[in-house]
Amino acid sequence: MPAKPQVAIVTEDVFSAVGLKHLLEELIPFAQIDLIHSIEDAKMASRLHKYFHYFISVEIWAQHAHTLEHLKRHAIVYGKTDKRISVSPDIHFIASDQTPQEVTMALIRLQDTAHHQYRHYPADISQKLISENQQQDDSLTGREIEIIKLMAIGKSSKEIARQLHISLSTVYTHRQHIMEKLNAHSATKVIHFALNQGYISINEIHKPFK
Repeated sequence: MPAKPQVAIVTEDVFSAVGLKHLLEELIPFAQIDLIHSIEDAKMASRLHKYFHYFISVEIWAQHAHTLEHLKRHAIVYGKTDKRISVSPDIHFIASDQTPQEVTMALIRLQDTAHHQYRHYPADISQKLISENQQQDDSLTGREIEIIKLMAIGKSSKEIARQLHISLSTVYTHRQHIMEKLNAHSATKVIHFALNQGYISINEIHKPFK
């Protein structure tokens, strides 16, 4: 079995870390998400090249930017919007004081930019994920794929029913089957699947999903 990609969340704020960990586990369920509360532990991990990415709180980054400079290609700094000015423009920044849907969309955009169709992951991991996606894709009907595309760009069930000229109850039934076939527990998985299968582009997602 290929080893899981590892992602670290570096912060002293346990509550914000737990919330971010939950969002990342929805977006990249195939990864191991670790919480690191000590800058020394983060530095040690970086020397060992342990993590694929580091989500670092803006407070820690601002304090230790000079010693974490070597991580900037792998770092995503997160914090309140007004703290963005304390972070260099070439560092990825996620505003944490948005709605959960907006934060998730920011993470999805970042994930798609860096790892669309699982590029840049170790070959054995990306091959496994692509194979799993294809198996799930093969289980879907043409109508289910139509609905996945509309779900992923943010269409509500009512909007899908109107656009496809089917009843609302039929849409609900299709959505249930889709979630089961994709082993999805939220719309995040549906969006991620649709992007990686090429059913939609990131620019087609115009509003938070429902």
